[in-house]
Amino acid sequence: MRKLAVLGSLLLLVTLMAGPASALVRFGIHAGMDLNSQDAETLARQEINNGPDTFSIEREEIKAPLLAGVHFFFAALPYVDLELGVEGSLRKYHVVYNHWLDDVAADVADVFDEDVYFGRVSVYLSAKYNLLDLPTIQGYLGGGLGYHVMGPLLSKGLIEEETAGGDYDLDAGEILAKSGVMGFHGLAGVRFKPGPAPFAITAEGRYFFLEENDYGDDTDQFIALTLGLEFGF
Repeated sequence: MRKLAVLGSLLLLVTLMAGPASALVRFGIHAGMDLNSQDAETLARQEINNGPDTFSIEREEIKAPLLAGVHFFFAALPYVDLELGVEGSLRKYHVVYNHWLDDVAADVADVFDEDVYFGRVSVYLSAKYNLLDLPTIQGYLGGGLGYHVMGPLLSKGLIEEETAGGDYDLDAGEILAKSGVMGFHGLAGVRFKPGPAPFAITAEGRYFFLEENDYGDDTDQFIALTLGLEFGF
């Protein structure tokens, strides 16, 4: 009986591996980039004002942040497949931030001159509908919801908001705590499973629509491009 159970399990495994491009459950990893670049920005101290104090920014260009993530894929529904994932993107940039004592004096109270990071951390759920479903390749469309922590992007809006109460030390932890937003995304992709191999290769593009953050930054709509590797079981 034990030998029959082992043989049956092996036959089931071979069937899943040699079957169509989808298995009932798959684990995957993916990597790519957010096309969420931000131009360099230089703002003189007269352009950022908070009462008697003024501020200046010199922010380096931020190129497309690199992303990586993991996901689980469930193909148990008749027409729609589900994907639950976690991913993050990150890109380093340099910034110089000065808090001037007043409009006339050359004295600077606080100087921030170093590398910082811009990116996001996301938890998402996607639904995918297969438009093309062949033994070795699938083409699909879909969409989903997610919770995203974005930033921080040092900008005029952030400085004016965070210094309005007279506290001029920018606390990255507090800023990130206020940066969580809900959003949704549309997606399109292809999945290729080479014959009996126990894995599939994916290429996918997603367009994100997020809530605007408290600082009015132009980071709420962007495209993410990924390549992935999925293992069926």
